[in-house]
Amino acid sequence: MASSADAAGTKKCIVLWATMTADPGVQDKTTKIQHWLKAYKVKYDMVDGCDPELKATRNSLFEVSGLRGKYPQVFLQEGDTTTFVGDFDAINELVESNKDLGTFDQAFAG
Repeated sequence: MASSADAAGTKKCIVLWATMTADPGVQDKTTKIQHWLKAYKVKYDMVDGCDPELKATRNSLFEVSGLRGKYPQVFLQEGDTTTFVGDFDAINELVESNKDLGTFDQAFAG
């Protein structure tokens, strides 16, 4: 992982994705999530679930989400606490609901 939440407790967004997968839609979904995060000015780190050097990180993120082998997934990390925000469908729903409720902004406030 490129970096983690700083010592002051700032929230850090993590996108778990995969460079190699049998699902051809993963790359498109990952790109959409990246565009949304950039549009909302959310800083994030990318964790490639296929990188053998990141296997322990990937497995700990799978443990938090309960979704093994499903990409992409989005997490928030604050200090030593990592929270699962959602998979592509959940993030898409947050983006859509932002029009009325500000849900996306609330999820990534920090």
